[in-house]
Amino acid sequence: QARILRQWMVDKTSIVCLTGAGMSTESGIPDYRGNKGSYFRGHKPIIHHEFMNSEKQRQRYWARSLVGYSPFANAQPNLGHEALAKLEKKGVIGVQLEECTGFDMLGDSCFGSLPTTNGNNDVNRVVSIITQNVDTLHSKAGVKHCLHLHGRGDLVRCMNCGFTRERKEYHDQLTEWNRDWLDEATS
Repeated sequence: QARILRQWMVDKTSIVCLTGAGMSTESGIPDYRGNKGSYFRGHKPIIHHEFMNSEKQRQRYWARSLVGYSPFANAQPNLGHEALAKLEKKGVIGVQLEECTGFDMLGDSCFGSLPTTNGNNDVNRVVSIITQNVDTLHSKAGVKHCLHLHGRGDLVRCMNCGFTRERKEYHDQLTEWNRDWLDEATS
């Protein structure tokens, strides 16, 4: 199969890879809706408007995250992530999107830091991978041009003022504030 894929890629000049939950299962992150995933075990996601409109829902989200985030945060890229990083480095995958108005509005949660614009608020952007995953394992493997459709799980942003920080720092703070609750919840 690898030989067939390699032959198919030979004469292509614009290849973008699309990835989803199955990409990270080899790294120990179960796909959310798979038979070992959280959804399968009865955990239902918090819908964005519920999170935004209910302090109780935000508390529920962060309580669940505090208990379950560590394996997610400690996951390492697998051979699939590393292979895509090598393909990007060799220039096999990646598409130059020239004068794409609107990319500047996506910001850190989708791409990481943005390149300079051409003066007309148009951003010259390369995209090698488009992923549904928020685990950032593509970036950890060395991929430089990844569009995270659902954002990045390594950053948190205040929805009031826009302040962004590393999620690990926020989890460390939550752990400190909720040590007794966390010990009880995980025992």
